[in-house]
Amino acid sequence: MDLATPASYLITHMLGHGYDLAVALRRPHTAVRHRTALAVPFLMAAPGRAPLRAAAPSW
Repeated sequence: MDLATPASYLITHMLGHGYDLAVALRRPHTAVRHRTALAVPFLMAAPGRAPLRAAAPSW
């Protein structure tokens, strides 16, 4: 895994919590194009690592 992917995960995580904080404080979210673009490496790598729902045990 290259350095951009875990760094991108941290940005994705912070943007997600930033949304929650913005809603709670009734303030605008800080997600702007140049910040959200930094989340792309993680978003491209993560779906390939997530388990398939069909392969998961049925509980």
